[in-house]
Amino acid sequence: MGGSITHGDDDWLSDIDLYIVMTDDSITETVSRRHAFAAMATTPVLSMDMMKNAPPDGACLLVHYTGESGPQHVDWFCSLKQQPLDQITGFCSLMTPTFPS
Repeated sequence: MGGSITHGDDDWLSDIDLYIVMTDDSITETVSRRHAFAAMATTPVLSMDMMKNAPPDGACLLVHYTGESGPQHVDWFCSLKQQPLDQITGFCSLMTPTFPS
């Protein structure tokens, strides 16, 4: 995670910034199916591309999910594992997603 939550200056309006570091062999499918990837958590209310904010060869999505007090805003950043982790976030998860058929 990144942003105000990791810096400790978040409030009830803060969004969640998720930085996902992908294996090289999964990034192409994940970028092409980025909306399905974000929907694996729960059904989004809104899912928009923010590719100008995406890391090289990666993706960035602005997604709103239903929250307890209104929409929960989550920014998803997907990038390749060879990118410098200290430039991406303080916490990263190395994963290979499995999409439903």
